[in-house]
Amino acid sequence: VRSRGLGDVYKRQDEDIKCFWIILKGKVCARKNDIDIIERKKGDIVGEFGFIDNRSKRSCNLVSKRGTILLEIPLSVIEELDDTNKLIIWKGLSRILHVKIEELQKKISELQKQ
Repeated sequence: VRSRGLGDVYKRQDEDIKCFWIILKGKVCARKNDIDIIERKKGDIVGEFGFIDNRSKRSCNLVSKRGTILLEIPLSVIEELDDTNKLIIWKGLSRILHVKIEELQKKISELQKQ
């Protein structure tokens, strides 16, 4: 579990990908080139995109927006699980990604209408 204050960076762009997080308290944002791309809140999972598509480096910074507590899930822990539990984790992450992709498609559609 990691706790951070407003504006603190959890992970920086181009750092190695070794984990993803579940937000237990507060909010975080993905920030690239000093622009907040998307904000996530309590209960959301963050950092999983690069984790799933096997990128070796983070594509943006992960920054605390408020007093934030994250539960870190290291890849090494998942790799130690038996195949059944690994499958449960990967299926859960794929569902989360599906929801996030639909959310992004909706935002793109709204922007195109403007």
